[in-house]
Amino acid sequence: MPVGNRDASYRYRLEVLFAFQMAFLEVRNADVTRSLSQRLLDGSERGDILGIDTWLFKVRNARNIDFSEAMDAARFEAQAASVENFAAIQSHRNRSINDSYVVMPLSQLTRLLRDGMSAQLHSEERDGIARTE
Repeated sequence: MPVGNRDASYRYRLEVLFAFQMAFLEVRNADVTRSLSQRLLDGSERGDILGIDTWLFKVRNARNIDFSEAMDAARFEAQAASVENFAAIQSHRNRSINDSYVVMPLSQLTRLLRDGMSAQLHSEERDGIARTE
């Protein structure tokens, strides 16, 4: 029996959720029983993957990849939810869930790398060794 677009998109969202959980992140699925407009009006819209309060994730399983459209949707929902960090997660057709694309503004990526790697970079500077692991 063929799977409809809505079912395939929901299944992909669950696969992304499971990938987050396998990385020991405590996340949960957003309420899909209510429309986006209903969730925006009552302030409960926080993206498709919930549980990381400072982030909004928009999950897309589209046949045609359009990163610009995905980022616009994620940015719109992040602004409505007053969330600073956001990313669009886009399926990579006929590939593993782990090969999905994650798209975010470059400013967020540089901030993540700076903040997340600062301790590691400082320890390498003390050693005087440039590591490329």
